Amino acid sequence: MYTNDKVFLVDILGMTNHCNLRCDYCDWAKFDYSPLTESEKQKVHQHLIEARHFIEMHYPNAQMIEYSGGEPFTHPEIVMDALDVFHDKLFRVISNALLIKPEHIQKMTQHNKAYLGISLDGITEKANYDRGLNQYQLKKILKTLDWAMDAGVPVMLLCTLSKDNIDEFYHYIDVIYQKYQKFVDEGLLAMPAHMLASYSVTHRHATDEQIARFKQSLSSTKNPLVTKIPEHYQLLFDYDRTLQC
Repeated sequence: MYTNDKVFLVDILGMTNHCNLRCDYCDWAKFDYSPLTESEKQKVHQHLIEARHFIEMHYPNAQMIEYSGGEPFTHPEIVMDALDVFHDKLFRVISNALLIKPEHIQKMTQHNKAYLGISLDGITEKANYDRGLNQYQLKKILKTLDWAMDAGVPVMLLCTLSKDNIDEFYHYIDVIYQKYQKFVDEGLLAMPAHMLASYSVTHRHATDEQIARFKQSLSSTKNPLVTKIPEHYQLLFDYDRTLQC
């Protein structure tokens, strides 16, 4: 038996490979949606119980559970079940926010330690080129963000910077801060952007010139979405595009 009492975050990855999007920069294997049978739902529940026991045995001081996919909300019943199983842990769900409904937000509110990581690379179709989002989908994501903010569910906006959106980043954060200033100031909304990384496929990286402009702007911005997490954004100054991860 082994234990590790230094672990803060435990990921529950791959509970589903189903996803409603086909983002070009995602290297995760994805499958078309198919509903779960009752026996499959029971099996998932048992897996969650076993995951809880495993974490308690091997990572007794873990405080946070993260659930990603695929898209977790292709099977919202699993997300709801996971929230119940890990009722006493910080719980983050990584989602594209297109399938989230008000009742899911309500469940996260009741959990009281749950929050969302919402993938959104900008507020224009161009900024979300790699994700293929249209205006209707962008409005749906922002509506979900509204629901979360109004319900007091914390959100991290996860922006992947590429050649298509890095030049729009400061307009993006200005629009978000203007609209959600109260929630940013209260710590309910954050945006830890990151650079696009390649694994098995070469993607649409920002150019050296774009990165240079980005770094220059980064050093002078007063936007709290950046200045509230300076350590995170400082790492982007040292970004090495040769790194694979």
